[in-house]
This record gives sequence, C-alpha cells and structure tokens, in this order.
Amino acid sequence: LGKLVARHRMATAAGAMVTLAVAIGAVVVFEQAQRAREEAEQAELVKQFAIDAFRASTQLDAEDGPGLPVSLERLLERSAPWAAGARTPRLQAELHGIVASLLLDAGSFEQAAGNARRQIGLLESLSAAPESRAAARLLLSRALLGAGHGSDAETEARRAMELAPPGSDLADRARQHLGRARDARQPVSPPSPAR
Repeated sequence: LGKLVARHRMATAAGAMVTLAVAIGAVVVFEQAQRAREEAEQAELVKQFAIDAFRASTQLDAEDGPGLPVSLERLLERSAPWAAGARTPRLQAELHGIVASLLLDAGSFEQAAGNARRQIGLLESLSAAPESRAAARLLLSRALLGAGHGSDAETEARRAMELAPPGSDLADRARQHLGRARDARQPVSPPSPAR
C-alpha cells in the first residue's frame, strides 16, 4: 500500500479529496434532511393545533351557554394541551408564544402573561438565540402592561432591549414599549387649584 501511494501520489490525493468531499456532502445532506423533517413536523403540529382549536369552538360544555359562541379564552384553554404535548421544547415555546399573542390581542392579559412566561422558560432552557428571547420578553412586557403591572412590564422591556440586536427593529420596539411602561408607572398629578 505504501509503494502504491508513493507511485501514485496525485491519484491517491485526488481519491482522498473525493472521499472527503463525499463524506462532507453526506453529512450536510443528512443534517438538511433532519432539519426539513423537524420543520415538517412543526408545521403539522401547528396545523393540528389550529384544527383542534376550531373543532373545540363547536363543542359545548357546562361552562358554555346554549347557543353562545365559545370565548377565545376558553377556546385557547381547551387547545392548551397541544402546546404542552408538542414533541420538542422549541415547538412548545412557539405554540405558547402564539397562544400568548392571541390572548394579548383578545385583552386576556393575565393568561397571555402566563403563556409568555412558559415560552421564556422553554427558550431559556434551550439557550435560544437572544433575539428569540427578546421577542418573548417583549410579549410578556406587553401583557404585563395590559394587566396593570407597570413595574414588571418595565423590567421585562428592559431585558428585551438588552437581548435585542442593537439597531434592530426589535430593539426599537422594546425601547418604545419601555417608554410606555415608564409612562404607565408615572402617577397622574391632580390639576392645581385655580386662584
């Protein structure tokens, strides 16, 4: 083998390079296939979450009045097991973020804050990208401000600013929200009496 390599150095080097390129290509293809499989699984679970949420909206239970539509809060509450049952913590975090955002839009601030906190906990356990954690903290801050917890909202907005990439749209939104949280904490002074 040593003599063969010595006689055919160029061919041996070329063969080794081709083998190395094939091995690297196989690893890259495997990783891309794994990522595509995970993304397809995520999309399927999110789709199933939406389908089950709508299906739950047609079912009545003892808390729903006859002929009345199910409230968004109850609908999301019934769909909550899908978030907890997601196969990966990253997907669980994404679903909690979706639910928190929907609840925030519906004005259910305390429930939105609870889901945002679960999302943050999962993202931190995953050591997720700072931008993802910043977006989750901003969502929590918005929910806390809506619930009347100005001090906590300010703290979370400040954390979002620290995590957001400087100069990014997310950093700008966190800065603006921090201002709103500060304004909400300022006591309103009564008008001075006229003399």
